[in-house]
Amino acid sequence: MTIVFVHGVNNRKEDAGIAEDVARKKEFLKTLLATPLGLDPAKVKVTFPYWGGDGVKFLWNHVSLPGGGYETLALGSQNREIDLWLNEVHESFGAKSVILDQVSRDRSFADAVDLIWDAAAATANSPGNIEKIAAAYQASQRYIEEYPAPSWALQAEPLSNEEFLDALLKGITEMPAHEKKLETFGLSGWLASTKEALARLGSAPSAAATAGLLALGRTSAHQKASRFLGDVFVYLKNRGTAAASGPIVQTVLQDFRNADAARQDGDDKLIIVGHSLGGVITYDILSYRN
Repeated sequence: MTIVFVHGVNNRKEDAGIAEDVARKKEFLKTLLATPLGLDPAKVKVTFPYWGGDGVKFLWNHVSLPGGGYETLALGSQNREIDLWLNEVHESFGAKSVILDQVSRDRSFADAVDLIWDAAAATANSPGNIEKIAAAYQASQRYIEEYPAPSWALQAEPLSNEEFLDALLKGITEMPAHEKKLETFGLSGWLASTKEALARLGSAPSAAATAGLLALGRTSAHQKASRFLGDVFVYLKNRGTAAASGPIVQTVLQDFRNADAARQDGDDKLIIVGHSLGGVITYDILSYRN
């Protein structure tokens, strides 16, 4: 059984953290998509036809963007991704600090739990950790179904973000015996980094850190916006015709054909997931080109 994931705009092999992002998607597709469909994750293969190399290219590689010392704010690519994630969450919630306990009260308990797994995914640094996070996520969804508004999340004394996570994990371990226990998730591999990210989420950043995050955010936003539009225009211009497909279509279509050819006896499914422009490319191919 093969799941083909067709990525959208703004994906480049040379980008920091791209390999980790692909690994996260593979594991989440196996665990969170294959399992509900009744498929054995161990027998599922996930492929990623990469077409970013045929996307837009800028002659001077964004040389006009302002530089400066703020680019050294993060010590590594993973930390930089976490910094950008924190900035996006702060902007989304319109607050300098985001407290899970308050999110649970103002929005919903499920929204607060989703933020935990956002943080876990942003800090995941190995395929093994991603698998454990996916399993823990599934357990948390079963917990939410059973306890959509647990009393510990609504108590008078607010919890810190770290305490909120501890309370959630404790609640999951106390679920009925037929539920998967958290010991099988290998908490030590990802819990510390997730707690660190959540602690930073709940703390108002310093003025220097805020300025640095804004500089990183502006650079990232400029690059993403220009590549977003550029990738769309390049695809529309170069997608070709049914008789003579362009390079992006050729790459993705060949992966579809390879996945189809790899099917075994009794394997009656070929699952294709298209994200953003990847969905448009997929629709284009399946509707007009094959």
